[in-house]
Amino acid sequence: MESPPFRLFVASLLAAFAVHQASAEPVAGAADLDGNSWQHGELRGDVFYQVFVRSFADGDDDGVGDFAGLTDRLDYLNDGDPATDDDLGVDGLWLMPMFESPSYHGYDVVDYLSVDREYGSNVEFSRFLRAAQDRGLRVIVDFVMNHTGSGHPWFQASTVPDSPFRNWYVWRGDDPGWTQPWGSGPTWHRSPGGDGTFFYGIFWSGMPDLNFDHPPVREEMKRLALHWLAAGVDGFRLDATRHLFAGGPGESQNSQPRTYEFLREFSAAVRDADPTAILVGENWTSTEKIAPFFGSTDRVAGGDQLPMNFNFPLADAIVRGLQDGTAFEVTEVLDAMAELYPEGILDAPFLRNHDQMRLATELGLHPGKMRAAAAVLLTLPGVPFLYYGEEV
Repeated sequence: MESPPFRLFVASLLAAFAVHQASAEPVAGAADLDGNSWQHGELRGDVFYQVFVRSFADGDDDGVGDFAGLTDRLDYLNDGDPATDDDLGVDGLWLMPMFESPSYHGYDVVDYLSVDREYGSNVEFSRFLRAAQDRGLRVIVDFVMNHTGSGHPWFQASTVPDSPFRNWYVWRGDDPGWTQPWGSGPTWHRSPGGDGTFFYGIFWSGMPDLNFDHPPVREEMKRLALHWLAAGVDGFRLDATRHLFAGGPGESQNSQPRTYEFLREFSAAVRDADPTAILVGENWTSTEKIAPFFGSTDRVAGGDQLPMNFNFPLADAIVRGLQDGTAFEVTEVLDAMAELYPEGILDAPFLRNHDQMRLATELGLHPGKMRAAAAVLLTLPGVPFLYYGEEV
């Protein structure tokens, strides 16, 4: 009887893993690197669960998910008792944007010091955090620092040309006509102040980009990160890190040298405050262009930038491989990683996230393919991230 294509895919993928593991140099962990826990060796084997708080669990029956509901459902994720087998047993949570925002998605922050009032209060967040950590769960939060919402007081003040906040954003007197590097949308937008000037916002006019060439912006982002570390979070998922600096039109809006410089600066501040803090970057691009975001694993040689980055090319290769029954594209990605990624880092594999179609839909609700996808994800090296609901 002929095996289904997805079984052939899994078999060929396991063979590819075996070849790569046999030929790979040993990957350094925390204990191997002069006691540097920044390398996150202690995370190996952990599984993180991505949570959209708004849609996960509603604790007060107002139709919006919240921290109270999430706290009530923690035993489903991990009850803290290794002897039980009726919880998922995940080791960490990534909370999608939770700061005050006017939108459902939260990526247009208007107050970095307050949680979204629809999710609860800062006190309720602290209660959730304690309950999660009592169960051994690490909690990282989405830190959106490429841009703010247009309703943020900083931006509102910056629309006045002589405001001290003018340089917190990127302004110019004309529209140079740049479009988004991934599409045709504009990246320069007319000032709501009516003075004829334009501000830069790579995503849209409702999310103006911060000016990281301005030292007070850099210092404020570091201060905010340290504030939340002191409040008890275990680290951050960093949104849109490729776009922190724009050098010109087209692809020059991505991955400028100054981006890596600031990430080293930011990472050093986080590391000095908490050597065990977790950083994982969102850089939706090719393996070749993700690799430089890791930086050096040798602190003497300049320190780390991002010790983990989400592996978008591998996610796409796995999903397409399950669709067509071949692991060829996966082995290509693994080859590129072996050649380009520095030693000592942790990969952050995943299958799908909030910006993409649901995995079950892409796999045609095929039970065997969905089980195979989970098996592949959870046997990959690194720290896999599971999008909430995928376990269903």
